[in-house]
Amino acid sequence: MDKANYGGDHLLYLGDYVPANHEYFRLTDEEVVERFTAALPTINPSFSKDWIRKAWVFRAPYAQPVPYINHSEDIPALQTPLPGVFWGSMSQVYPWDRGTNYAVRMGREIAHMMLK
Repeated sequence: MDKANYGGDHLLYLGDYVPANHEYFRLTDEEVVERFTAALPTINPSFSKDWIRKAWVFRAPYAQPVPYINHSEDIPALQTPLPGVFWGSMSQVYPWDRGTNYAVRMGREIAHMMLK
């Protein structure tokens, strides 16, 4: 996405999928950010920590929803019963595996629904 969509900022996703007992779950947010940003100069030697305006750390012991039997019968609609309220979640990409491409597709679908 063009940085114009983010007020001229660049968004960078740094992720890692680790076991639920990994040390990342015990570190502070600041320690996790430090670990990940320490590697950025290997990608861009001119990287400076001063460039970081905001960082978010998200943790979940399991990164993927595990559907139950007959999950396909209970997937909520993207349009909720509330007028103008839409909902998209990773559980709705079933039967596919989680993935940014599916989230983007769902987001676009919701955006088209909203524009109608």
